Amino acid sequence: MYPCLGTPLQKLLEARVASGITPVDQSDYFAAVVDTVARRQPRYRVNEMRDGRFIGVAYQPMVEGGWVAIHQDVTGQKRAEIASATRVSNERGEAVSVLENAPALVPGIADETVPEPRGG
Repeated sequence: MYPCLGTPLQKLLEARVASGITPVDQSDYFAAVVDTVARRQPRYRVNEMRDGRFIGVAYQPMVEGGWVAIHQDVTGQKRAEIASATRVSNERGEAVSVLENAPALVPGIADETVPEPRGG
C-alpha cells in the first residue's frame, strides 16, 4: 500500500484563514471540521462564505486514514431555497393578517352578534 500523502488539517485551515476563504461562522466551522475528522464518519455541510457564496462540502474518510472533501458551489440552489422560504413566510403573514382583520370585514363577528341561521 502507498502511504497517505496530503496536507495536514491544521495547514489547510491556516491557509483558508490567510486567504480569507472562510465561512461567516469561522469558529463554528473549525470546530465542526475537527469534530467530523474525530468521528471518522461521512458528513455533508453547507457553509455561507464571507463573500456571500454558499459552498457545500461532502467529507468522506479514507480507509487508511485521511479525508477527501469535495467542495461544490451551491449558491444558486441556496438562494432559491431562501427566496422560496421568504415567499412562504410572506404568504403566511398575509393569511394571518386577513384572519386578524376578519372581524372588521364580516358583519356580526366584531360584536359577536352573529345572527341565528334562518329556517329550521
